[in-house]
Amino acid sequence: MSDADFRPIVLPDDFRPTPKPPPELALEWIPVRALVIDTGYQRPLARENWNKINAISVAFDWRFFTPVLVSPLGDGRYALIDGQHRSHAALRAGYDAVPALVVPMSRAHQASSFMAVNGAVTKVSMFHLYRAGLMAGDAWAIQVREVVEAAGCRVMLSNHSAAEKKAGEVYSISMVRGFCRAGKGWAVTRALAALMASTHGAAADAFKEAFMSPLIHALANCPMGESLLVAFLNAQDFKLLHRKVDRLREEPRYKNVTRITMMRDVLLILMQDWNRRGGVAA
Repeated sequence: MSDADFRPIVLPDDFRPTPKPPPELALEWIPVRALVIDTGYQRPLARENWNKINAISVAFDWRFFTPVLVSPLGDGRYALIDGQHRSHAALRAGYDAVPALVVPMSRAHQASSFMAVNGAVTKVSMFHLYRAGLMAGDAWAIQVREVVEAAGCRVMLSNHSAAEKKAGEVYSISMVRGFCRAGKGWAVTRALAALMASTHGAAADAFKEAFMSPLIHALANCPMGESLLVAFLNAQDFKLLHRKVDRLREEPRYKNVTRITMMRDVLLILMQDWNRRGGVAA
């Protein structure tokens, strides 16, 4: 091994960073029993998580262990921001403490840190990212909540079974976020409000992404007032509408078109026709 095998950390000549003092952080051994999980934004451990923990613990090796990220709570406990699997695995392997990067943070900053560290590399549901976003005061999460609540509906914080889902409950956070990001938050509010006021407003299925996304997209491309949209929805037989979409998708020319795209296109055509006729059924 020679110096040629190693490369130093240097910056290009045109990089002139301003020197900054080191932040208040420390690398310490923290008792696993002192670590706590903030359920306000972190996910629970499911079966697949325990399988991963067991696999790590069986082959536990400190050479492959990166320090966990924690923030002191001021009462002897530490909020575990990153490292649930590693901490559980270390405890199961017989170790009662783990190396941790200790960084003082507010609860909102803890939630932001969780999203930054876990959002892109760990299987974290959008429900948990949304909850963390609300706790951190992130604009996107607040906007998602506001455009949905403005329609008299609510964004759900966790998934429920089909039997438990109710009308007015919005589970597709990614869908709402996408429309908001595209400047179509108004269409989300109007579509949800009209659906709530329509004869279909008591049907939980009507609020699923498979219908809501095409409806919002069609409305964004064919704007109409809420009362006119309510009348349009009242004039639709949703069962017949779904059957029509299914029949169209059986045609060879539409074999590569997804169901949600086909529903979007059908709704857009129907809404454009409805607008042309001034809200009078054909």
